[in-house]
Amino acid sequence: EDLIETNVTAVPSEIKVLDRMIAESSEFNELSTSLSGFNLWDLFHLNTLELQNERMLLWLLKENKSHNLGDFFLRRWLILILHKDRLNNNGIQRSINPLNIEYARVVESKIISQKKISINNKTRRLDLFIDLKTLRQDDWVIIIEIKVDSYDSPNQLKDYRQWLNEKYPDHKKLTIFLYDENLPQDLPLKEDPYWLKTTFSDIRK
Repeated sequence: EDLIETNVTAVPSEIKVLDRMIAESSEFNELSTSLSGFNLWDLFHLNTLELQNERMLLWLLKENKSHNLGDFFLRRWLILILHKDRLNNNGIQRSINPLNIEYARVVESKIISQKKISINNKTRRLDLFIDLKTLRQDDWVIIIEIKVDSYDSPNQLKDYRQWLNEKYPDHKKLTIFLYDENLPQDLPLKEDPYWLKTTFSDIRK
């Protein structure tokens, strides 16, 4: 079990204040409000289609696509998820925080859909895998598990985290569980603290 533990510690009050300033910036809120009437998920009726949700998210996350947002969506989405997690999880400190994201300069990014991995004599596929090299903020790896109208299989999330820790011991890590808000998910008790939980409403925002 020690092999798959994630380092979590109490968050200093000063960091909480700075994170809140970044997550709740007036400029970002103003931009979000101005765009709130436009919703790709509603436009293409994607709410209950897991593969299409994955493809749409992959398109938004890749900085060189035709949305012309660069890495803006990736950064703001991660900041939102981490900020909400901090508000809801008694001050647990993740290995990446909004300050890291705000000030990191990403020099190389790799985002892979349906990455095949082998762990515990099983072959599994990661819905989305993100490998980011940053300047002065270390290297990051992120797993995004997507559930739309389905549930995780036995030991699935545990296997993912174990693989991540074995393959990338020196990287900062995040594991994200993205699900349909109309189908609430109960994660295994031992896994629940290690996964950042978010819904498609956060993406639509």
